[in-house]
Amino acid sequence: TSNEWLRKTNLFLCLKELLNNIVNHAHAQNVTLIILFNNRQLTISVIDDGIGLGEPIKAGNGLYSLRKRMAECKGDVEWKNTAPGLCTTLRVTV
Repeated sequence: TSNEWLRKTNLFLCLKELLNNIVNHAHAQNVTLIILFNNRQLTISVIDDGIGLGEPIKAGNGLYSLRKRMAECKGDVEWKNTAPGLCTTLRVTV
């Protein structure tokens, strides 16, 4: 269905954007990708040891686009600065 295609496309583009941001902005040496699937809930966490994320997240920022894309497929995205680095989690029901 078109909803399924939209979810898959948005997840792919979000993951691509996250990895691109790590390569271009985070100055990270290590990245961990955790994928969990439980009770129709897909959770993808991307954790890096880079410089973290400044606030606030502004319109036009790639991270703002992540939030919008995840909302389109009835999912969400969460950022949490760690010391050092950033943990970004994408969640969607499939």
